[in-house]
Parts: sequence; C-alpha cells; structure tokens
Amino acid sequence: MVGREWGFCHGAAELVIGMTLLSELGRAVERACGTRRFAGATLAARCAMEIVSRVAWRARGVGNDVSGPYGVVFALLAMYGREIPATATYAAGVGPLSFALSDKSLTYFSALCLALGRGIVSARLALIGTFAGYVVTDGIGLDHRALAAPEWVASLCRGFGAPGPIIRVRASSRPRGRGGDGAVGVEPSAENIQLLVSMGFDEAAAARALRRANDDVQRATNILLTA
Repeated sequence: MVGREWGFCHGAAELVIGMTLLSELGRAVERACGTRRFAGATLAARCAMEIVSRVAWRARGVGNDVSGPYGVVFALLAMYGREIPATATYAAGVGPLSFALSDKSLTYFSALCLALGRGIVSARLALIGTFAGYVVTDGIGLDHRALAAPEWVASLCRGFGAPGPIIRVRASSRPRGRGGDGAVGVEPSAENIQLLVSMGFDEAAAARALRRANDDVQRATNILLTA
C-alpha cells in the first residue's frame, strides 16, 4: 500500500522516468511562480486530486488508488503546459509527414510513457492529476494570492537549500570586501544587474539580491524567486 501510494515501484524504467519528471517539472514550475506559490499550488492540486478520487470512487467504484507521485507529476505537467512557453521549435519528418516539435516535446513524451506504463490504472491516475492541475491553473490561477504559502514555508525551503556557513566564511575572507568588514558582500556589477532586470526583476531588488549573493547571478535569481 505504501509503495503504491508514494513510489514508482512497478519497474526501474518507471522509477527513472517518474523521478526525472517530478524533478524537472517541479523545478520549472517553481521558477515560474516562486517558492511560496509553488507550495500552495501543489497543495491545492493534491486536495483537488483527493476530492476527484473520492467522487469517482463513490460514483463508479474507481479512483480510490490515486497515487501521490503519479497525481503530482501530472498536475505539475498541466501547470507546466499552461504557464511555461516553449523556447525553441523545430520541424521533424519529411514533406507531408513533417510535424512540429519543441523543447518541451521530450517532457510530454516521457509523461505519455509514464501514463501508459500500467495501462488503465496509470492512465486514470494521469487524468485525475491533469484535471487537478487545470483546476489550479484555470480555476484558481497560479498568480492568485490565495495560493501563496506562508513566509515560513519559503524560509524553510531556503534553509534546506542554502549552503549557508561555507559561503559566508568564503565571502568574509575575500579581499574585495570594504574596509575589512566581512559582513559586506561584493558590489554587484552593472552587467549582472541589467541581466536580472531583463528577466523582469526590479532593478533595486536585483541589486540587493546580487549583493547578498556576492554578485552570483544564479544565487541572486533564487533569492528573488523565493522572496
């Protein structure tokens, strides 16, 4: 029962595809909407899956085995499809048999393989998860304030993900600090500030984040997304 609810235990291929999709989709959606809204959207989708599963079980005797990973993967897939545009497209095939692909096509193909992996069982779970994802994106909206989780959730995520003491020690020992005060970070470069501004962030907020991240664009982006 535990394996069915929380793990991809049908085979090695299912495990690899499922965990890869869970990681890739979760990271993409979190970057698009921020940590707080990502946490709220995931929780809302999980609640929607539970409701749909119970209704389907009472009406038709199906749906009571909605899987944690399966449902979440396909809910995230729905959010990914609605909120994140393709950045590259290209044609495949020849002549009348040609068709368009994008940088998202491999993700969709992997999800299709996962949905069909256990036949009707996995297909049903995929449909329930996808419906829950569309409830969040179309029914509520990822930008809705109600989906923003409390600040302590984002702080907890930052605490788990940040290297913390190692980076602070290295930053304080850098000779580029001002006046020997180790608490002062590296001044952000104009190029990095403009790069973050071009991504849609406020210039002052970008400068503060870069200062906290010692002019590291990737760390500054994470700070801005989880703010």
